[in-house]
Amino acid sequence: MKLDILLLLSHIENYNITFLKMKKKSIYLLLFTVLFSMQNLNASTKKSVVQNERWTTEKATAWYASQPWLSGCNFQPSSAINQIEMWQSESFDAPTIDKELGWAEELGLTPCVFI
Repeated sequence: MKLDILLLLSHIENYNITFLKMKKKSIYLLLFTVLFSMQNLNASTKKSVVQNERWTTEKATAWYASQPWLSGCNFQPSSAINQIEMWQSESFDAPTIDKELGWAEELGLTPCVFI
């Protein structure tokens, strides 16, 4: 009986020591994470201040004039009722998809295909 109590006490003591070591490691990890996050926050704040300078009207107009005409579309084949059905094995229609994507290419559109 006395031996059982001593064994139990030694297990409790080992558990407490292990718990304290884990707690100490967790605190160090939390401290490192917070400090690292603060450093990145400071760096990103400095970058965003520089990036958020307002353009002049002339600069914005010149940038817009240098951009190509926006031409794109969301693609869904005529054989599917939604983006999910487009990929189902029962309703997947490769010839229709190729034909309709070819039409978009002929028109100069850049289709967005939902995957």
